[in-house]
Amino acid sequence: MTTPLLRVLVRSANLRRLYLYRVPYIRWYAAFISHIGFLVKLGWGWIKTVTIFDQIIRYDCNKVGKNTVFFGTYPLIENKGYIEIGDNVTFVGRNNLIVGFGVVGVERAELIIGSNVTVGYQCEINVGCRVSIGNNVLIATGVKIFDNNSHPVDSIRRREKRPMTLDDVGPVVIEDDAWIATNAMILKNVHIGKGAVIAAGAVVTRDVPSHTVVAGNPARVVKHAEIPDFKQKTGQQ
Repeated sequence: MTTPLLRVLVRSANLRRLYLYRVPYIRWYAAFISHIGFLVKLGWGWIKTVTIFDQIIRYDCNKVGKNTVFFGTYPLIENKGYIEIGDNVTFVGRNNLIVGFGVVGVERAELIIGSNVTVGYQCEINVGCRVSIGNNVLIATGVKIFDNNSHPVDSIRRREKRPMTLDDVGPVVIEDDAWIATNAMILKNVHIGKGAVIAAGAVVTRDVPSHTVVAGNPARVVKHAEIPDFKQKTGQQ
C-alpha cells in the first residue's frame, strides 16, 4: 500500500530525472541552432539600436553624430551638463556616463567624445567639469575616467554633504589615437597625449606624453611607442 508521501517522492524523483534529461549531442543540430541564435541576437540588437537606443541617446545627450552602435544594453546616462558624441561611436554593454554634480564654480560640466571611439564594457566616465576624448580612441573594459574627487576632501564638507569646489575637480583630455587598456583609471588634471597607451590597471595621476606607454600606480613611462609614418604608408609625398 502506497502512502501519499511515497507517491509524492516517486513523482518528485521522476520530475528530477525529467529535469536532468539532456538530448544527446548532435553536431549538425548544435551548429544549426548556434547560427540561428546568433542571427536572432544580431537582428534583435539591430532593432533595439534603430528603434529604441538611437532615440534615447539623442534625447539624453545634447549632440550625437551618426552610426552610434550598442552591443548589449543601453548605457546609464545622467546628463546635468552637456554631452556631445561624434560619429561611429561604439558602446559595449553597460557603461556609466555621469555628467554634472553642481560643483561650486563650474557653470556647466561637459563631456566631449570624438568620432570612431569605442567604450568597452563596464566603463565609467564621471564628469564634474570637463572630459574631452579625441578621435579613434580605444577605451577597454572596466576603465574609469574621473575629473573630480567624487566628494570634497575636507571631512567637514563631506559630513555636511556640501558640494565639491574647484579644488576638487580638474579637466581630463585624451588626445586622438590613445588606447586606455583594461581597468585603467584616469584621474583629474590629466592630459594624455596623441597615440599614448595606458597599460592595464594603471592609475594615471599626471600628464602622459604623446606616443608613450605608461604603467603602474602611479603610472610612469615604461617605453616609447613607435610613431607611425602615415605619409610613407599611404605613399604621400
